[in-house]
Amino acid sequence: MPLSTDRKAEIIAKFKTHENDTASPEVQVALLTARINYLTDHFRSAAKDHHSRRGLLKLVGQRRRLLDYLRGRDVERYRSLIGALNIRSSEGEGTPGGALSAFLRRCVDASTARTDVRARPEVAAEQDRDGASCEPKNPHRAPLRGRKSAHVHECHR
Repeated sequence: MPLSTDRKAEIIAKFKTHENDTASPEVQVALLTARINYLTDHFRSAAKDHHSRRGLLKLVGQRRRLLDYLRGRDVERYRSLIGALNIRSSEGEGTPGGALSAFLRRCVDASTARTDVRARPEVAAEQDRDGASCEPKNPHRAPLRGRKSAHVHECHR
């Protein structure tokens, strides 16, 4: 469920910088944070909702870009905003911002572990041994035939 009109007006009233303000970075970040917090709570009951997870990651990216912009323009406004919204905390899962960052860390770690060979410990051991990055052998893959087998790295022979 999206933000109600009353809740949205309340957020805008709290973070506006002038009388008719609806689009300042502070207001946009506050609205995005409310949507992000809603989706984070949604994932407690619907852990397999991957379509909404993609939307959450897009919202987090948009908020990150707005915060980067604000930090570049005025550091004091940036600090007061992250303090008021309770984001960018390093306490971990005890705070709302910490819970979101821990949740996103788990999502990124899960996706990275499947795709990034550098995240796997056997590759780190190979990098330490010979100093070069090398993808580990896949025991389920059929052996290479013909000329391609000559291009196999020496640690895989």
